[in-house]
Amino acid sequence: MDRARLPQIFAITMLVIGLGPAAGYSAEGPASQATPKKPRPQQAVREKRVQNRMLRQSVAVADKTTPAVSGDQTKSEAENSAKREAADPAQVAARVDKLITAELQQAGIDVAPICNDETFLRRVSLDIAGVPPSVSELTLFALDPSSQKRSAAVGRLLTSGSYARNWSRYWHDVVATRATETRPQFLIPSLAAFDQWIEKQLAANRPWNEIATDLMTATGDSRTEGQTALIISQRAEPDDIATEVSRLFLGIQLQCANCHDHPTDSWKREQFHSLAAFFPRIQVRPKGELQSRTQSLELVSFTPPSGNGRGGRPGDFLRGIRENPSLFIRRLDKNGDRQVSREEVQQAPNPQQAERLFDLGDSNKDGLLTADELKKLPDPPMNLPGRGAAEYLMPDPQEPNSTGQKLDPVFFLGGVSPGSGLPDLDRRQSLARYVTAPTNPWFAKAFVNRIWATLVGEGFYMPIDDIGPERTARHAAALEELSREFIASGYDIAWLFQTITGTATYQRQTRPRDPNQSLPFAAAIPTRLRADLLYDSLAHVLGFQEPEPVAEAEGEMMQAAQMIRRQNSPRAVFHQTFAFDPSTTPDEINGTIPQALLLMNNAEINRLMRASGNTRLRQILDKFPDNTAAIRELFLLVHSREPSAHEAATCRDYLDRVSNRQEAFEDVLWSLLNSTEFQTKH
Repeated sequence: MDRARLPQIFAITMLVIGLGPAAGYSAEGPASQATPKKPRPQQAVREKRVQNRMLRQSVAVADKTTPAVSGDQTKSEAENSAKREAADPAQVAARVDKLITAELQQAGIDVAPICNDETFLRRVSLDIAGVPPSVSELTLFALDPSSQKRSAAVGRLLTSGSYARNWSRYWHDVVATRATETRPQFLIPSLAAFDQWIEKQLAANRPWNEIATDLMTATGDSRTEGQTALIISQRAEPDDIATEVSRLFLGIQLQCANCHDHPTDSWKREQFHSLAAFFPRIQVRPKGELQSRTQSLELVSFTPPSGNGRGGRPGDFLRGIRENPSLFIRRLDKNGDRQVSREEVQQAPNPQQAERLFDLGDSNKDGLLTADELKKLPDPPMNLPGRGAAEYLMPDPQEPNSTGQKLDPVFFLGGVSPGSGLPDLDRRQSLARYVTAPTNPWFAKAFVNRIWATLVGEGFYMPIDDIGPERTARHAAALEELSREFIASGYDIAWLFQTITGTATYQRQTRPRDPNQSLPFAAAIPTRLRADLLYDSLAHVLGFQEPEPVAEAEGEMMQAAQMIRRQNSPRAVFHQTFAFDPSTTPDEINGTIPQALLLMNNAEINRLMRASGNTRLRQILDKFPDNTAAIRELFLLVHSREPSAHEAATCRDYLDRVSNRQEAFEDVLWSLLNSTEFQTKH
């Protein structure tokens, strides 16, 4: 871009960049502003003994009647017998709207009108498919006289490949942003496998309870079994897995009870660690060459050694060697030098575990282990992440070096337990039954609240992953109705999308809202586009295509090169700059200077915005020699709407003042792409 034109570009930017629904202007009327951040109300401890007692009874019944759902099943027998036929999405949407509108009217809050067709199609296309509609799609939709065209458009989008791909990227961000596994050689391939796996589940419209069960009970190679990603991302650490299972599948933030009783809620420390006790027998084993850049991980069930008198406590391997190092050396010492080399430990029953001794005990770093060095091995941690243990030991904060207290697995919502000494998968499958049971309302509410908030811009609970019996929902009756019908549908994800997008609440116009207003959903709330949505919107406008993903390479060098390409791809670089945790409250997500600079100054983006060569802008100018028609086409392409009279006049005036038509339109396109409206779903 010619820097000599910057003053002129600045002038048109000031006139165009602030216009549009996301910045307070719309052809439909005033637009909504982002809701000012309000201080979070104090979360007082509220004892709900009756509710919790009923929950305990219902979950206990579920444990006896509802088997775990495996990846090969389509629906569990218990759920099929318990659920009735799914209700018509339009009828449920109408009932939800009635409940919400009644509360708003009772509070004296007027609801916004329904948005026009252009706004709806852009909104729902971004929400479901992750890309804005094309100009031809907008035109055909506007000309369609059918009263059912909006629900029909939703149906088409849900059956497109773009829906599953878009929402697989959403769930990628949900898992990746909270990952405690930070080693890229393990995390990146695991998440790549997860992307492919979750996309297939969504494309097949697999029920949410089955997807959740697979994530909680996964085993296998992290490169090929994508359902292992949730546990791999948490390093198979029981505490961290418990935190994410509670947050993702129940919407309950339990981690504050890790070190002490929850400071504001009624959750006790033992409840948190009893949930972690479902996961101690998970073991992560390296696959491939040690120190390899492409080494993968395998998630397996840990089997405690028998007959050792210790019950397979964490650290038994290290303790046994430290107590009798001579026996360990005699077994592996092949050359009689009374030392063990790295080559010799490869003969051990578990060479990966024996190899770790060099990191812990080879004090002089000579590649050899002596009896004196083995006697000085450090005390092992009580719960070794990814190493596996027979039982879970709750650490004693007062005596951190003590063995800790053995806990049996207990589900904190209801206090039910599968029993003591169970194998790994029996524990995890039991937990999956407790969590996904139709009689556990928080599983459905957590998912409904998350999807509703992502689509509508605000949830019944905020933040979306902090709900549960200790919180109070806004429009609680509407949430109950929607969650109950979601359970009745068999946890049908597509059904939930059809229902939410069919509500008048979803389809309302954006408009300013009183910051002191206590009830949401009177109008649509603008939200920033996720990184992938913004990247795909740029690709849609500028006409570039992302390279097709290649099949998993074979051979260490090829796999390493593939991982580097994946890390440095244009999408990945863009994602590093614009990504945010999708669970974050929207009014806490702010633009950054690096984001603004990337859009304004990136050489490749600026090249694609030129009106020369075979760019999208050049094609528009060649097809529409009339400036007014070209301006209209550009607004439809970028903002999915026609320009207002004021916007069209502003652009024409700028074109008249700039002698070069191509340069002037480059400036207009640059301003539209850098506008708040383009980077916002409204």
